[in-house]
Amino acid sequence: MVKRSMILLASLLLGGTGCSTLSTVNGAIPLAPGQSQHTLAVKVQGGGGNVVANAGVPLPGFEYQYRRGIKQDVDVGVRAYNAGLLLDVRYRFWQYKDWHWAINPSLAGLPLPSQGVIETRLPLLVEKRLSSAWSVGGGSTLILRDQWISIDNVEIGKGSDHRLDVFAGGNVRAEHRNKRESFALAFSIDAYAQPARHGNLVVTGGVQLNWRNSKRRGDGN
Repeated sequence: MVKRSMILLASLLLGGTGCSTLSTVNGAIPLAPGQSQHTLAVKVQGGGGNVVANAGVPLPGFEYQYRRGIKQDVDVGVRAYNAGLLLDVRYRFWQYKDWHWAINPSLAGLPLPSQGVIETRLPLLVEKRLSSAWSVGGGSTLILRDQWISIDNVEIGKGSDHRLDVFAGGNVRAEHRNKRESFALAFSIDAYAQPARHGNLVVTGGVQLNWRNSKRRGDGN
């Protein structure tokens, strides 16, 4: 009974996907070597097993990301969201005319001494330039999630209880840049499901504003 109560408490505290971020803020075109970018993002997330969201109350969120180009076709980023930190690498492995394809593996979470979450993410991104100002894209993502809570009780002893989850989903995203490409405004919609648990669909809508130095992105154009 005590152990079940501890597990229930952990589920409420970690809140399903509520303490995570499922919003896509990156396209497939990386920054040029030496170029840096700052992004502010606002999102609204609903569903996914979160107690508040399943009651019909969407969860708002705010995020900040810093990115820097390190070599041709490769940049790295660090992203802070409501209850965690995300580190990622973006590698554009193919470009054909205005089409760009990239992988964007990342590690995210909030590891604490008593409880926490660690996520491994494997996104595949595609982006197409429609003009000098507009681009559209999308992609698919697989998320492997481990959440745990430490147990220290006189009846059951010390240890930890883990829950493993798998999320699979995709996104669509549109971005508008100014002529110098120093500022951009983007809109995204993401949807994820838990195939093994038949969990509720998680839907996230987001708006991102980013600004970068004067170097053009590494798009080969």
